[in-house]
Amino acid sequence: MNVSKYQRQMVSANQNNLLSLMKVLKKMDRPNSTENKNSKMKTWFKRVGVGGLIFFTVKGIVWLFVFYFGAEMFQECAGN
Repeated sequence: MNVSKYQRQMVSANQNNLLSLMKVLKKMDRPNSTENKNSKMKTWFKRVGVGGLIFFTVKGIVWLFVFYFGAEMFQECAGN
């Protein structure tokens, strides 16, 4: 069977196109990193729940007060 150079090039090009298409399809199957992050946040929130949200919010506010009044206390000590 005599295969011309043109026919071999066409087969090679078709194979390359098919491989490229397969790579694109594989990438489409994978979830995006942002979707993955959102999924992790949802899973964490479901695990911790509303009680955890309230706890961490109050904890953050308490630390803000500690830093604010602690800085004021050190300023008063340094001033005297």
